[in-house]
Amino acid sequence: MDYSAQQTSNRISGVETGSGATVDPGYDFARRAEKMISAGQLDEAYNLLQAGIGVFGDYPSGFQILGDLYHLRGNQVAATFTYFEALRREPDNPLTLLKLGDVFRAEGNVNEARKYYLQAAALESDSETIASRMKDIGFFEVEQPELEHDFLATETAADLFRMQGYFDKAKQIYLHLLKETPADQHLHDKLKLCG
Repeated sequence: MDYSAQQTSNRISGVETGSGATVDPGYDFARRAEKMISAGQLDEAYNLLQAGIGVFGDYPSGFQILGDLYHLRGNQVAATFTYFEALRREPDNPLTLLKLGDVFRAEGNVNEARKYYLQAAALESDSETIASRMKDIGFFEVEQPELEHDFLATETAADLFRMQGYFDKAKQIYLHLLKETPADQHLHDKLKLCG
């Protein structure tokens, strides 16, 4: 199955998936999808998550589990974008921040990974898991940074929005970044791609 962004209809009684099947998401769709993923039922989990998000679009756990599925399937761009969507709905979720750091780490972007690990550590300073991730990337002192609630104002986030077709959001972030570095030709070029 193609794990790309897919629009679903908003019928509470059931949501028709891309395969033509009807899925009744229910309020516990994220927990059920997580169990399906653990059992290796990835296509079924994907359909349930798409249906659940179509009905309960403000539920951050649905996006987080969908991000996990994308990450598991090796689609790091979609995983990153989906984790950003979860953070838009719940910015202070240390688990989502940790998972976002894991995606960047898997892609070899240690600086971005560190940024999200530090934000997670600021929320859960006694987490052994976060401390372990920090050590894995060669950062041993977990400081307490200010939380970056404007987490979407990064070039990576803007690139992801642009790749997903959200040109207005991408343009807004590029313009914000250009205020800090107005001579950055690379950002100017990317801004032009947004139309």
